[in-house]
Parts: sequence; structure tokens; C-alpha cells
Amino acid sequence: MRFRGQPALGPADRMVGRLIGHRPGRPNALKCRLQSIAAANHCRGKRSGGWHNRCCERGHCRPTGDSHDDGGGPVEAKWDFYRTHAYYPYHDLIEAAYAEPQLRMLFPYSSTWILNLSRCIRYPFSMDVPCIRPVGTGKFEVRRTPNMPAGPSVITVADSAEDAVALVAANLPENCGPAIDGTIEDLRRLGS
Repeated sequence: MRFRGQPALGPADRMVGRLIGHRPGRPNALKCRLQSIAAANHCRGKRSGGWHNRCCERGHCRPTGDSHDDGGGPVEAKWDFYRTHAYYPYHDLIEAAYAEPQLRMLFPYSSTWILNLSRCIRYPFSMDVPCIRPVGTGKFEVRRTPNMPAGPSVITVADSAEDAVALVAANLPENCGPAIDGTIEDLRRLGS
């Protein structure tokens, strides 16, 4: 079931499926989960100022407050998706990042096998938080992103997911708070 304004699943969704360890023999499970996340994002009510049930008969959205870190917004939905669908070594990395309160309030997304975190939930993302890439044998590269101060592209190679997450938390931008419902342009307007 698709909701009005929700795009059909395409090549990008299949790539996400491969990243999170989806098995090709179960296409409906991936499709259903991606559609539920898209529906939750679609159902963010602007008029009511919070989540609403008006357009979701299947319980994809639930009423909560406006805050995205209260367990009910797109940030939490994306974390839940990654936590339930990622496989080793990504699962260890996702769990370590989720366990860090400073990172849990940021919007997670993945690109070319890299875990990125954004201070905004809409594209274009902030790209000012270091990203983490598993490099095999249990090691993780902590890398600079384009909007960070100049320096080497790889900050360090950590021996564990927890070490990589601690380094990212230590290198968060000043005034880093919960992810906002907007783009990097909205962050700039707010002066964050």
C-alpha cells in the first residue's frame, strides 16, 4: 500500500536493502519496512504541529510532541530501522552510536557503506559531523565530511565501534542539539 505523494521503491531502496543486510528472497519485508518509514515521514502534520493518524490507517504514525528526540519522530524511526535491519559489522556500529546520547539525537543515514549523522532530517543534510566507515577486521575509520574544518580526510582508524563513536561525539560541532525538521539552509538561518 502506498500513500499519496510517496515514491515507489527504486534502485536506491534496493541499495539500502543491500546495506542493511536484506535477503533478496524476502522483497516484501524490505518494501513494507521502507514504506512504513516513508509513511511516517509523509504523515508529519504541519497543521497540527505533531504526528497525526489522519492518513495512516495501519498505525504507521502515532501522536507525540514536536520534539524529534522524544521517541516518535523521523530521527527515532530511522534509528529503529537501522537497529532492526543492520548486520555485522554495521549492527555493532549502529548499536554503539545509538547508545551515545549525543549521537542518538542526530539523524542517521548511510551512503556508500558509511554511517553519517546529520543535524537536520531533510536533504541536503548538514554534513558537519564526522562519519564512520567499517574497514574490516573490526576496525572503523572516522572520516571528515565536507562541511568540517580542513584536515586529512581520515581522522583516525579506531579499533572498535565504541572508540569510533566516542571520537565522533568528541568532535561534534558547537551548539549541536537535536536534529531539526529542515535542511542545512534552515540550520544556517537558525545560526546553528
